[in-house]
Parts: sequence; C-alpha cells; structure tokens
Amino acid sequence: MAITVTPLAGSGRVNTEERNTGEPFCYLLEIEDARILLDCGSRDWEANDESAFYYEKKLREIAPTIDLVLLSHASTKHSGFYAYAYTHYGLKCPAYCSLPVKELARLSTLEDIIGWRGERDIERLHNDDELWCVPTREENRAAWTSVKDVRYHQPQHLYGKLRGVTITAYSSGHTLGGTLWKIRAPSVGTILYAVGINHMKERHLDGTALIRGDQGGLTVHEQLVRPGLVITDSERGDCVNAKRKDRDAALLDIINRTLQSGNSLLLPCDPTSRILELLVLLDQHWTYIRDKDPSFRIPLCLISNTGTDMLKFVRGLMEFFGGATAAGDNSREEAERRYKENRGVLDFKTLNIFTSVDALEAAYPGTPKLVLAVPYSMSYGGSRRLFHSFSNNPGNAIVLTSRGAPGSLARDLFDRWNDKQNDKWGSGKLGEAVQGDWNITITEHSKVPLLGEELEAYQATERINREQEAARQAADSRRRRMMEADAQEEDDEEDDFEGDSSSDEDDKVVEKEEQQKEEDGNGLQQISYDIYLKGHSTRGATSFFKSAQGSAPRFRMFPFNDIKRKMDSYGEVIDAESWVSRGRELERQAIEQDQEHEAKRRKMEEEADATPLEPPSKYISENVEVGVNCQVMYIDLEGLNDSRAIKNIMPRLNPRKMILVGGTQTSSNSLINAFEAISAMTKDIYVPNMGETIKIGEHTHSYTFTLGDSLVNNVHMAPFEDFVVGHAIGKMAYHEEALVPTFEVATSAAQETTANVPTSLYIGDMKLTSLKAKLVGLGLSAEFGGEGPLPMFLSGDISSDKVLVFIAGLTNTLLSVPYVEPLSETLKTSGWGVAQLLTSSSGYGFAHGSLDRDVSEISNAVAELRKQGKKKVVIMGHSTGSQDVLHYLISNGEREGVEAAICQAPVSDREAIDDTIKSYIPLARKMIDEGRQEEAMPREACKWFATPITAYRFFSLFAEGGQDDYFTSTLPSSTFEENFSKVKTPLALIFSGADQFVPEYVDKNSLAKRMQDSSKGGVKLSTVVPDAKHDYEGGLEGSKPTLKLIDTVKNFIEEYA
Repeated sequence: MAITVTPLAGSGRVNTEERNTGEPFCYLLEIEDARILLDCGSRDWEANDESAFYYEKKLREIAPTIDLVLLSHASTKHSGFYAYAYTHYGLKCPAYCSLPVKELARLSTLEDIIGWRGERDIERLHNDDELWCVPTREENRAAWTSVKDVRYHQPQHLYGKLRGVTITAYSSGHTLGGTLWKIRAPSVGTILYAVGINHMKERHLDGTALIRGDQGGLTVHEQLVRPGLVITDSERGDCVNAKRKDRDAALLDIINRTLQSGNSLLLPCDPTSRILELLVLLDQHWTYIRDKDPSFRIPLCLISNTGTDMLKFVRGLMEFFGGATAAGDNSREEAERRYKENRGVLDFKTLNIFTSVDALEAAYPGTPKLVLAVPYSMSYGGSRRLFHSFSNNPGNAIVLTSRGAPGSLARDLFDRWNDKQNDKWGSGKLGEAVQGDWNITITEHSKVPLLGEELEAYQATERINREQEAARQAADSRRRRMMEADAQEEDDEEDDFEGDSSSDEDDKVVEKEEQQKEEDGNGLQQISYDIYLKGHSTRGATSFFKSAQGSAPRFRMFPFNDIKRKMDSYGEVIDAESWVSRGRELERQAIEQDQEHEAKRRKMEEEADATPLEPPSKYISENVEVGVNCQVMYIDLEGLNDSRAIKNIMPRLNPRKMILVGGTQTSSNSLINAFEAISAMTKDIYVPNMGETIKIGEHTHSYTFTLGDSLVNNVHMAPFEDFVVGHAIGKMAYHEEALVPTFEVATSAAQETTANVPTSLYIGDMKLTSLKAKLVGLGLSAEFGGEGPLPMFLSGDISSDKVLVFIAGLTNTLLSVPYVEPLSETLKTSGWGVAQLLTSSSGYGFAHGSLDRDVSEISNAVAELRKQGKKKVVIMGHSTGSQDVLHYLISNGEREGVEAAICQAPVSDREAIDDTIKSYIPLARKMIDEGRQEEAMPREACKWFATPITAYRFFSLFAEGGQDDYFTSTLPSSTFEENFSKVKTPLALIFSGADQFVPEYVDKNSLAKRMQDSSKGGVKLSTVVPDAKHDYEGGLEGSKPTLKLIDTVKNFIEEYA
C-alpha cells in the first residue's frame, strides 16, 4: 500500500536563501485511506510577502477530511495555526502532542492573539485575497482543550480509519516537550517524523532520544533504527554551529560590557520555547554577579503577556527538563543556597516580568537594564516598540538570538549584521558586534482610545444601534404575544366544544358517586392514611371510638411502618449493604466535588483568557524612520542540529527512504551529496516542492486475514523490530460466516501438490567462519574476499607522470572526503594527477581486513601505475588511511617504492571509543588466542558501524598494542622511536586543529613535535592546521583550513617528490 507525503508548507526546495526559516511546517501524510497532518504552523503575518496563501487555502479545503493531527513543537512555526484551523476550517479530528507542547503552544498562540489584535484590525484585514488567520482568545482555549497529550515512549493505538496504526512520541530536544513521532502501520512499516531535533545537551534540556545517552559517540536508539521512511528538515544542511561555550561566552561578554558602560540591552525572544534556555543562563549569571557584588542592582526584565503563566506551568514539568536544570539541586551548596532563599530551580528570583513597555518604563525609567521582549521577529509587541527607543543610543545593544522570518525586522537586522562579517553565519565562527550606521523605515501599528469628536460620533452611533436593537426586540416581543393570544383563543374554543359534549357523562358519574355513598352508610368514606384530607376528621364522625350509626370512622394519623429487625445469637444482624451504599454515596459526593472544583478552575481560566472589555478604540498606522546607531549582534541560540550532526546521525539511523523538508535547495543538496558518498546509505532521497506529492511503495499490496490455531501453535516465532515474525507454508481458507479468510497450515496432500521453490530466511548476526564452514560442508568452495581487480579513479593531470595516490579512511569511498576534489584541481596546475584507490577495505570492507592486506593492495596499485609510465608516486592517507601509509613505510616485506608519503588527520581509534567497546576487548583477545580471529564480534560490541567486524580487526583498531595503534597520544616515546625511526621515505604528518575525533585533552602541537623528533629525520614535516575539522567538511566553500591544507600538500610534494 502506498504512502504519500505532500508539503502544504515548509518545502525542502526553496530557491532563495532568504526564505530559509520563514515557512511554517505542515505536511499531509496519507497511509491507505487515512490522512495525517504533521504539524500545523503559522507564518509571520507582518513579514508575509505571498499573495497566493496556498498553505492556508489548501488546509481550509482538506481540513474536514483529516483523520489525525500530530504536533511536534510548541513554537508558532510548528503549531501556531492549529487553533484557527480547528475553529474555522473544521479540523476537529483527534490531535496529539506532549503535555508541554499542548500548554506552551496555547500560550504562544495567546501571545500572538494579544499582540496582533492589540495592534491590527484583524477582521478588516482578513479577506479572500489576504488571510490574516488570528483566532480569538475563546477560540484558542477551546481548540487546545480538545488536544490529547501523550507521554514519551508510550505507544498509542488508534482506531477508526487508523485502526492498526500505532504512534509513539520520543524527545526531540530543541524545545521543552519537543517530539519526534514514530508512526507504525502493519501495511507500510515505520515512519519517523523528526523535525527540529538537537542532540546536544543544554542547560534546561537533554539531547534528542534519537541518540542513546548512555553510550559514547553517536549511537541511535534501538527502537528507531532502520525506519522505512524518515521525514526530516534540511534547514541547516549547509551550516556549521559554533561551540556552545563560545556562544555563551560571547553573549555574557556583550552583556557585561554594555551594562558596565551604563547602557541597556534588548534581546528579542519567543514567548515559550527557546526563552527557557535564555532565562536559565541569565538567571545563573545574575545570581553569580549579585553574590559577588551585593550592590549590583541592574534589573533583568521580561516583557510578555504570558510570561507569568508560562513559568507557573513549567515549574510542574520537571520530568521533561534535563541538563543543569534537572540536576540543579544535586549540588549540596546549591541546594542549601536555594533552601535559604526559599526558591526552586525555575523560580528566577532575579527576573522582573512586565506585560507592557509602559509598565517597564514606569518601574525602571532611564536606568541600565537587560530586557527580553517578545516576539523574536520584532513584528509586533514589546520588542518592536523597544527597538525604536533602544536603537538611537550608540551605547545600547540589540542581541538577536534567532534570525526571524524573511521580511521581518529581525531578519533585516540579521542580514545587515551578516553582510559585515568576515566569517559568515553558518561557517562555525562567531561574528562580532556591528555598530549601527544606517536608517530604516518601519511601520508602527497601535490601538488608541477614541477622544473628542471621534468618541462622540462613536457613542452616537452606538446609541442609535441600541435604540434600533431595542425597537427590533420590542417588535419581536409584540408579534410573539399576538401569536400566543391567537393560539389561546383557539384552545378556548376547543375546550368549550369538548365541555358541552361531556356534561351528560359528568352527571352520570355524580349519580353513581351518590349511590355509592348511600351504600357505605350516610356517605361515610373508608380512607387510608396516605391520602391527603382537609380538616381534622372524615365527614360524619361523632365519636373517637364509634360513629353514630355504629360504624367506626378512620381518622388521620402520622404514617409509621414497624420495621422488624433480624436477630441472631449475637444480637441484631448488621446489614452490610447499607454500609456499601454509604461508601458509594461518599464516592459520588467526592466525584461531584472534584467536578465542581474542575468547573470552577475552568471558569477561572476561561475568564482569564476571555477578551477584556476595552474602551472605544481605533487602529492607526504610522511610517517611522529609525536611525540604527546601537550595536547589533547575532548569537545563535536556536538549539538546532547543524550539518555535521545530521550527516552523522542519519547514516546511523539508516532509513530505507528519506524525505527532506523545511530547507533550501542549497541545504538539501548539501545533505544529498554527503549521503550519496556513503555506500550503505539509501539513495531514495526526495525533496518535494510545495504541493508536490511524493508516492512511496505504490506497487506494494497488503491483505487482512486471521491466523488459524494450528498455525499459531506450530510455527516458531521470533521478534524483529516491533513485530514477531515466523515462516510458514499454508493456504487461505474461506469460511461462510467469516468476513476475512483464515491462513491455515496446509495438509500433507496439499503440500505434495505444492511446487517447492528455494527459500532463504536469516535473522540475527552473521558469523563469517560458520557460514564458510556450512558452504564447504555442502560441497561449495568458499573463501573470504578481498582479492581481484582494484579500481583507481584518476583525475587532475591524467597525462602527467606524477601522481598522488589517495587512500581514504574507515567507511570512506570515492569522493566521500570533501577536500579531494579541490585538491585534485589545484595539483593539476602543478602537473600532478590524483588517483583515488578503492581497496577491498573501502566502505565497510575494513571490518574483515587488516593493514597487511591494505599494504599489499597499495603496492599492487603503485606497480600498476609504474607500468602506465608514472615516474613519481606519492601516497597520501586520510584518517585510518594514515595507518596504511605508515605501515606501508615501516612494515616488513617487499613492496613498490614511493617518492614521498603524507598522513592527513592521523588519529587514534582507541582514544575515541566508549566503555562498551572497551569491555569487549578481552573477548576479542580470547577469540584470537583460540584461532577464531576471523569470526565476527557480537553486534553489541561496536554499533558505530552498520556491519559485523571480525575479532582481529576489532582488536587491531581498539586495543592497546593493536596493529592500528600508531598515533595514540599516550604511547611512550620509546614506541614512537621504534616506529618512526624506520621511516626512510620523506613523510609529512598533517594534523587537524579542530579534529572532532581527537579528545580535548590531546595537545596536538606537542604530539606532532614528539613524532617528528622520534623519526630521526624521516618525518620532514609535522604540522597542525588551525581550525581544521577531521575531513575538512565543505571543500573549498570559503574554508580557510582547506586552502591551508591544499597549499601544505602542494609545497611538500614539490619539495620532496
């Protein structure tokens, strides 16, 4: 059955870079006949420049047909449009999100409602051509009340059209309660919707659940590995984040400098999502300053209409927090200090919250202060108003923590700041503050009370309207009374007609009653006590004991029933049912009290969210020219993964198919190029345009049937991912009363007539030696691979007799190292060619290889190049390829000579491993001692690679003294001397200054010098390229380290080769 995905907003193929981060997220996922809406974000209405409003119009069209809504984050970009669509578009289907997302998204939308409706006439702006979709307060509350909240890791089984579908929420990082959704359907497998993820641990949040927190390195959660389809965003597919400690230091530095100079700072921020990270950081900084200097009185302020409610709510959600916030009271000193101050981790005693700029200025007029104001786009509200007053003072500073939507004031400031930076945003570098020297024209919108003639005209109009309404109501009332009078007259006429026809019958009834009275004796009536009678006695009573005629009349008496009590040998029997009834009554009363309290609470919340009464007002707009003279700086605190993280996580996630959304053409292409260079990564990667439908699995079919008892009892079942699978041969049986067929084990006679075909079924980890032994036992010749032709790809000056042979590292293949292509182009100008050698260890072949095998293959390749007339050959290894190069130079055995050699990014694999890998080293040693070195290690031993690894290669890479252990920084100098003193060929060691695979404690400059000193002249060059990553990701795209590397290689081979 096919899966279709259609982006309604947030395409992954936007052509212009400025549109990045501007589009909301909303995607239509169709599974069979069911429709699921993934996110329902809202755009920045002030910054919007589209006249078509495709997203809103399309959602209005399909909203009644949606069966399920899944919301991932509380930001308006992901959930800001839900309340409006629920109320006006009929999006009434079940909706799910985490509890923090539900409440924080409600508050984010409420902040937008107050802000937009407080400045713009929404009803007048909203029309068929230009949609201003801002709900009211009441609509917002009603919509979010209907949303169902879920907990992390708890599957939710759906019904109706989605029967059989299971959804599970996992933490995505980035925002409090942020969710990545796992959607599991029997007919289509697993779909993972993962947008807005962050694997880095922050002050108030842990990283995404996509990465296991108890393992070193990037290890994907076992419940999320190998999904059938991943939908993820490519917004940051071509950018590199600066380090968090550098960003925090830059923020605190500009804050301290500005405040110490007697000036103020403005930090535009969002109302609920990312503001918490800022508040935790700033509150800790303010507390530290005040403890150090009690005279410090500069205020930390927040302008937000929902700030108080937001903080009150999140204090009850400690289970969703992480980082330093969750562990805030673990320190004894910290706990004691907070106890003395009578405050919790999220109390923020240093924070002053205001709902308006006027309230802020009244509390702190003309004093230095730090102000956080919403929204971060500066399109309305306090941040826009404060911009006007802050920007005129050259000493003030405006610090942007988010780029804002295209066309917004925040994006304009960001673009101007970025244009003046030497290292553009996204290069991994922090920029510098820019002193403003430009003017911009902004439109200020406001809502002001009516005064003078306008107020009198308004009141006159209202008075006329009230009089007209009163006259209309009076006319309606008079018309209603006349209709009721006519109906009453008709009823009276009918009653008169019926009264005449029944008078004869009434006379007969009276005669019968008189006759009965005479029979009873002078009209005396025998009556019961429970019949109500007027007077003190019945008619005709003359005596209490006896009537005058000898008949005893009955007088009224108080009703009394004599209850006979049951007794036994121990006394009166206790009726247990009465006590049970009393307990039920108490429970009923408790439930009624709870319902009453809940009703009161909801009423109070509704009153708080209700639109307050306002005096008669009007909306005005004014174009104002503002001189930006203050400092402007952007510090990325959006809390999102960069390209390096995405390119490392997704191959380990290893999806079968992938859809990229929410990015630009450039960022999406950057990810696709990186994934295509990984042989084990899927090539089915789609980047749909807005409104383009991607169909996946349209040629598959699914059928529904039941399993027979005989089959269930006889088939061996084994767990596989979220399923239990087994292998059986049977037939479909169609029973008369059954709606679906039954799959039953075939009878012996049926099996004899069934054609048998070769079948294969394998579940579990592969043992290479066991497989080889089994094949040999069946009479088949089986040997481990590795021999055969070696492909080499020649580029640059292919006619030259000088060639550089490039040997890549673990998992690398053709062009998977970014700098190879620009290196080839540069060496071409010097008359050198570049040969990229793919050995049998390329890709994942390393897992069953060795350095000896690699050296043999490199020697064969060099010999082949000599045959083709290449006179000068230089070998260059990258990463683990550096071990191949050094082993080539110093190991025993005959091999082709080379003129020079280069080791680029030589690293120690065993210095970067986690405790899990270390724990399996003794097992690898034992297997080698037992002669089982070619057997595969258990899968749990190393989940870094998507392939089994032999015990020999495992020990060689990760054990001390293994064959690959050449570059470990903790090796003694005697070991370095033993190895490098054997080098007789000119050798260059080029380390990467910012190598992410080298521990921070390693002094690369010192290590480079130790190795060169140990070589006794063999190592001609040992240098560290500053700021260089392991593989110089990005090639020549503005990378100074890459240019430095290429220049170093070129100079070395020209001098020594």
